[in-house]
Amino acid sequence: MGSQTVWLPTVLYTALIRLQLNDFTAQECVIAVFGDKLKRPSKHKCYGLIYRHLNKLVGMGLLNRRSVGNKWFRPNYIKAQLFDEVSFREDLLGPQVPVTQVEHKPVVEVKDEVRKGLEELEAKAKSYRFEIQEYQATLAEYNELRADFPALEATIDNVLRHTSQEFQSLRGRLAAVEEVLRALGSSISAR
Repeated sequence: MGSQTVWLPTVLYTALIRLQLNDFTAQECVIAVFGDKLKRPSKHKCYGLIYRHLNKLVGMGLLNRRSVGNKWFRPNYIKAQLFDEVSFREDLLGPQVPVTQVEHKPVVEVKDEVRKGLEELEAKAKSYRFEIQEYQATLAEYNELRADFPALEATIDNVLRHTSQEFQSLRGRLAAVEEVLRALGSSISAR
């Protein structure tokens, strides 16, 4: 696994690589990155993103989960030995960074239909980004509900799985629109 590169969202990259967190909970990760002035770190919009990626790292063998006391639903994460053998890169497509920055270069002639199509695609991408933010908040709330109501975990997991599928589908649609925007931007600037 030594040559493997793992891409982390900016928030998690900051916590694990820049701040060198080890033996922490997801909430402590949010506090480390965003400060301790938050009343409920698990309500922060990035909590679900952090929690999900921490569990992915556990699945890859890069982190270990450890339950401490009665915090069985809020485990501590500890860096595994494999963690130091992997190269990490920052994925700048996280929620704190704009998903796409389309450069608008001056063009002498752009057909009206192309300009109109470009505007419509940008509006669609903006709408998708807004929906993605709503899904991130929803996923964070499901994780909070699962922690607060362990008896309902199976039901919450079913709803969470469905919402996660919709979220992934939406991210795919956004990626497709952004790819077309990039292609349009390069073809317009080539004219």
